[in-house]
Amino acid sequence: GSHFVSFDQLGVFVASEMLQHSQVALIEIFGGEGGCSKLAVKFRLQAGGNFDIITGCDLLQSNESEKLVRFIFKTEPLVILMGPPCTAFASLSKINEKLHPDSFNSSRRTGEILAILTCRIAIIQLRAARYFLIENPAKSGIFDLDCFRELWASGCVGRIEFPQCSC
Repeated sequence: GSHFVSFDQLGVFVASEMLQHSQVALIEIFGGEGGCSKLAVKFRLQAGGNFDIITGCDLLQSNESEKLVRFIFKTEPLVILMGPPCTAFASLSKINEKLHPDSFNSSRRTGEILAILTCRIAIIQLRAARYFLIENPAKSGIFDLDCFRELWASGCVGRIEFPQCSC
């Protein structure tokens, strides 16, 4: 089932976990302007950075994604927050698939590369008994990809849904 949590509840949980660890509390991947890292400061947690195209990190480049993976192994963040782009997996993308197949296919390839990286990082966190969050619309097609199905099938991953817009 789905559960609802507030940012304050999440912050208290992470802060209590950090009392037992002296490590990076969180890393954001596809974090846009890094709002969660800023929120971490409220709880006096150490943020390990925000890896996003707008911060100069192009995770479509294999050398950049490998640097990120090495950074994760080195810093051992307690939580990794990931919001992979959902454009290629949104329900409206099906219209684009019919009207502009070349554009759709290009967007889909990009989306799949980043989705596979997201799953890879989630597995790294699982194997190290650490946490991750993946933010995407509940009905996003990203969750139908094989790598996500395998992640859910692990039995170690739960799902939390909460409304993000007023529509």
